[in-house]
This record gives sequence, structure tokens and C-alpha cells, in this order.
Amino acid sequence: MSNSPGIKIAISSCLLGEKVRYDGTDKKLDILTRIPGDIITFIPVCPEVAIGMGIPRPPIQLVETSEGIQALQIDDPDKSFTEPLQAYGAKIANELKDIFGYIFKARSPSCGINSTPVFRSGEEHHKDAGLHAKQIMQQHPGLPIIEETTLTTLEQVQDFFSQVFKYSQQKHATDPDLHEKQQNQLNHYLMGVINSP
Repeated sequence: MSNSPGIKIAISSCLLGEKVRYDGTDKKLDILTRIPGDIITFIPVCPEVAIGMGIPRPPIQLVETSEGIQALQIDDPDKSFTEPLQAYGAKIANELKDIFGYIFKARSPSCGINSTPVFRSGEEHHKDAGLHAKQIMQQHPGLPIIEETTLTTLEQVQDFFSQVFKYSQQKHATDPDLHEKQQNQLNHYLMGVINSP
């Protein structure tokens, strides 16, 4: 492998095996965590931990209110984490100007992409984006984004990373030969993972 830096992709920390979920667990995706760093460099992000919610922590949910969609603590709806999550999302979106993709945790009140349940009067009413994810999407239109639930097959993984490499070349006019080499290395790696016993 070369010493060239990998393509930077932000990712929900729990998907890399970090035990940062509300219940102290992770949602590690092995196929991603074993990708060599000179092909893909993952930038872990957990907005709920970053704003000081702790591990473990009482779970939150999105609730439709008269003031819009709020992130409220399930067992104590008077506790709102709406503004801190939105502010952190805006801050990270501004800081991560050199990422070429983002992999989010599905159904998360902070990180889901239009898969997060929104409740009204105690019942699930519809689905929307998590508050952190929404800030990223608003400030980075066109950025390849995906949830881990749609990275379950080799074809899905290859398709997402193809979008990432294409976006990188178009957005930042990076070295096409280097990116072609990195993409070929990634495809070779992924085939090896899929075909291993």
C-alpha cells in the first residue's frame, strides 16, 4: 500500500465499533472497519456524545410540536436537546469541508436520513432526518450520504464508494490517477472480504 492519505468520509462513530450509543453499545460494520486507511480515512462523529449527553444516557426521540420538530428525552419530555444538536451539526458541517461522503446511523434522532420516526401525541406520525444529519445535508448539498442499512451487499457498498470517488474528483479536481488506483484497491479489498470463508 502507498502512504497517500485515504479519501475522507465522515461516519457515525458507533458504526466503527465505538460504544457510544445511548445504551453503551455499538453497531459496528466489519466490512467498513477493515478498509485500509490509505484507501478510505473515516472521520468518526457522535453528536450526542459531543454535546455532553454521556454514555449511557436516557434515549431521545423526535417530537412534532408547535415550535417544530424537537429532540426530547423520552422519559422526561421537558428536557430538549434540539438546539445543541442543531448547533453542533452546523459547526461540524462547517469544519468538515474536506469530506467526500458521510455514512449515518439509520433511525437515529441525531443521525438518521429521513428514516427517523417523528412522534406526535405519543404515536409515530412520520419519518424525517435526524437533527445533526439535517444540518450536514443542508450545508453540503450533493455530498454522497447513506445509512448503514443500505450498505448490506457488495453492490451497495461499491455503488456508494463509486459516488464518493466521483464526487471527490468533481468537487476538488483531485488526481484522477490516484483516485482510480484507490478505487481499484478498494474494489479488490471488498471482493476479498466477500469471498473469504
